[in-house]
Amino acid sequence: MAVVVRALSVPEAKARGAKDVLFVKMSGDEVAHRPRTLTPEDIKKWSSDVIFVGTWMPERGPFMSELLDLGVPLTIYGSNWQKAREWPKLQSVWKGPGMSNPDEYSKALQCAKVTLGLLSKGNRDMHTQRSSEIPALGALFCAERTPEHEEMYQDGYEAVFWSDAKECAAQCQKMLSNEELRSQIAARGRERVLKNGTMNELTMQAILDRTFGSSAPAS
Repeated sequence: MAVVVRALSVPEAKARGAKDVLFVKMSGDEVAHRPRTLTPEDIKKWSSDVIFVGTWMPERGPFMSELLDLGVPLTIYGSNWQKAREWPKLQSVWKGPGMSNPDEYSKALQCAKVTLGLLSKGNRDMHTQRSSEIPALGALFCAERTPEHEEMYQDGYEAVFWSDAKECAAQCQKMLSNEELRSQIAARGRERVLKNGTMNELTMQAILDRTFGSSAPAS
């Protein structure tokens, strides 16, 4: 059996000879992405308005540059952003490389008012691991509108979606101006991700069930 995390890969895997192909969504982790209890020191260190944690990719430089032009108060963590043509503009909002420490990653997302979820065009993403990790942490998920994201969360109720930088900026400004609304959406997003079951243990159990049927060992 082949397991894929992109729907487009299902017919491709079958075309290459896979007889059974299971599509699963990229999942968060029950331990790594559980909400942390934040101390005043954590909040002081990690607080931000709109955060993105992720590697630079060619399409992301122009997008972030446009958000800055539209007045979005960005914070960026991630590798290779120095390669961006827009680096002179982005340098002031880049705070460091990618976060391999799950506590730092989690606290940075939890302490942000709005957390961006960007896709990789090269990977043909319709969702990413961030699509589960961010809501699982109880953070507000603000991501590109795709059929898979709209299947995972109700727009404006459990997450907020956008189709371009202008709409993203408008969503960010709306969320930043309404603490009660963004807290409600973030809380409902966490409830939904747990209901969706896009977490590692449940995903692994689904793979085992598909592979072994009723004889699959419990995770």
